[in-house]
Amino acid sequence: MVTEFPYSIQIDPIRRFSILRFPNEPRILPLLTQFGATLPANEFYSLTRTSSEISVIQDAKYPAYPQELGEELAHRIQTQEGFVLVRVVPDMGSQIDFGMHMGCLKRG
Repeated sequence: MVTEFPYSIQIDPIRRFSILRFPNEPRILPLLTQFGATLPANEFYSLTRTSSEISVIQDAKYPAYPQELGEELAHRIQTQEGFVLVRVVPDMGSQIDFGMHMGCLKRG
């Protein structure tokens, strides 16, 4: 059985992204959101927070963290570099959010 995949996959092989994991401390989140607000509108900056960490995906050309956080935090930041962004765009409609299970597929 052949299942149709009505989406286009877009990959920009030139741009590289970093994933940064910060400890979830009250002083860090406001500084990261302020930093993200200073970036140009077309830049990709994604911030998520769990009870234990704050994760940021950003263009690798930017520094790993705002200088306002200080050097003592540098050894507690986990950095992964060299990622590309893969966009899955529906042939019709708008944004798509993927979950782990097919029942979580949602069109927005």
